[in-house]
Amino acid sequence: MAKTPKRKTLYFHIGTHKTATTYLQDLMDRNREILREQKIGYYGKCTSAKERRGDTIEQGFYEELKAFEDSPTLKALVISDEDLSHNDNNIFCNLICELQSKFDVKVICYLREVVSYYVSFYCFASIPLCSKEKAPPFRDFSEYLQLQKSYISIYRLLVNLVRIIPIENIIARPFHKKLFRDQKIENDFFDILSVDASSFETIKNKNISPTLKQAEKIYYALSLTSDPEIRQRAKIEILRDRESVESTLTKNELNAIHERYYDYEIKLHELFFNEAQQRILRRSYDAWNRKINYGESRILSEKEKKCIFDIVHADKKGVSFSMRLARKLRGTIEVIKKI
Repeated sequence: MAKTPKRKTLYFHIGTHKTATTYLQDLMDRNREILREQKIGYYGKCTSAKERRGDTIEQGFYEELKAFEDSPTLKALVISDEDLSHNDNNIFCNLICELQSKFDVKVICYLREVVSYYVSFYCFASIPLCSKEKAPPFRDFSEYLQLQKSYISIYRLLVNLVRIIPIENIIARPFHKKLFRDQKIENDFFDILSVDASSFETIKNKNISPTLKQAEKIYYALSLTSDPEIRQRAKIEILRDRESVESTLTKNELNAIHERYYDYEIKLHELFFNEAQQRILRRSYDAWNRKINYGESRILSEKEKKCIFDIVHADKKGVSFSMRLARKLRGTIEVIKKI
């Protein structure tokens, strides 16, 4: 009796956002040939946007899927797309239902502890706004938090996936360097894929978020001008100066995050993580409290605001508004002296 051929594996790496997803994508893209030598294909992002990010599966993905299915050498295909974690219009769950009859479908998802998840999101959100004319849709971190539903969306997606595929096929990992081999996420990720990455060409992580203080400075600069060219120039100047003492949240902001999301976080931890992993992540609340007690306030001082005002109103040669004003005053004084 002929053996049934082993089904090929699809790995859907769905982020989540702010868990070094872009870094891993760039690393796999740079080392496609080495992956293929180990019988693993890499596709990258499979979604595009009609109205919102991740709301459409690209036709090119289905073409790649057919080529993978017909390949005599490839045994697995990695699709890495953090926008799948939105599960907009149930798009990802429907895709899994469609594919699991043909393939062994596995989902890789890194979960960041919820406080640093939203802090990182808030900080990084300042960057794309610098290339646009519009004002931020929020005035501060508290307003930003009220608009956010992404963590709840991730929770609902993972709970739904458990009903669709075996829970052992959902590889949910805590995003914490202490839990990675040699404290490197790439080691953890490629161990999941059983890939030998020792000969990979290395790359730099380009997608680094500003600190909280830098983000507040950028948001203040955005409030002073709608000119994208000036905003970009101010952003570059602000990012050059990385403070030595880390600024942090307020106690009220920390409590607001926990009130909204802590129950969802605990349920996910209990569903997917072992006790040792949960114990490390449970320490995060105490760690944030310590940061609040010993960290620097991120509220901008008048001196810092003046500095950003000068950056925004500097001329194209980089001469600040204050300097130009001082020069003008000196010139006026010289004229008066001559009179």
